[in-house]
Amino acid sequence: MADSQVMRFLRAAEQRLAAADLLLDNSKFLDGMYLAGYVVECSLKALVLSYIRVPERPEFLREHFRGQRAHDFEHLATLLLRNGVNIPKPLRLSVVRANDIWSTDLRYETGHGKVADSKFLRDAGEKILAWVQRSVI
Repeated sequence: MADSQVMRFLRAAEQRLAAADLLLDNSKFLDGMYLAGYVVECSLKALVLSYIRVPERPEFLREHFRGQRAHDFEHLATLLLRNGVNIPKPLRLSVVRANDIWSTDLRYETGHGKVADSKFLRDAGEKILAWVQRSVI
């Protein structure tokens, strides 16, 4: 069973997925895409954190979960690889593509958004979240 810190990130990912679905169902593609990116981020962070011993977490969180790098999906995937986590190839490709289309800078964008990108990111987030939920140690 995952601990409370790991579960916090998983619950955040689940909540962001539900919110992204609501937005996408109402053709708010840019906003849905923005939240769907956080599904990927929170999911990856939950799994990374599950490999970090509790006494080491405060320093790890300060070093790796703050600043721009904390939102870089490929950085988070690298942290998983360093802990011996084998990310399935289809999910690894989704992480790379998601990293290419998502940014925290989306919070400043306006307009409709790209339907295909928003749907890809939403689906990638759902798949990554499901994998993480099965993989959390």
